[in-house]
Amino acid sequence: MLKLSIVILTFNSQKYLSKVLNSCTFADEVLIVDSGSNDNTIEIAKTFNNTKILNQKWLGFGKQKQKAVNLAKNRWVFVLDSDERITNELKEEILEELKSPKFDAYFTPRLNNFWGKNIKHLGLYPDYSIRLFDKTK
Repeated sequence: MLKLSIVILTFNSQKYLSKVLNSCTFADEVLIVDSGSNDNTIEIAKTFNNTKILNQKWLGFGKQKQKAVNLAKNRWVFVLDSDERITNELKEEILEELKSPKFDAYFTPRLNNFWGKNIKHLGLYPDYSIRLFDKTK
């Protein structure tokens, strides 16, 4: 099976970070690129063994995400927002695909939540975006 890095950009992400990182424990590497949190984000991240933390002044979303992807040690990368979680079903799909990937990148459906309510209308679900990819392609 191919190795996986999960990259997460953080800034004052303590509210959800424990749940986010608990959903990532199957990855070979979890790379957090933090842009100067002044809450407990870093302390929470340090409690997870497979998590690497880097500090980076905010470069803008695209540049910050690209920097994180470039710093990931593995060829296969999953980009996760700091308030998202990987479900068990998605985890199983990722692990199965990494046995023998058929594509260079994979779209993932996202269920948006607004003020505690899942949004499944207005064209917001499924909100597909490329999240799993071979960073060399």
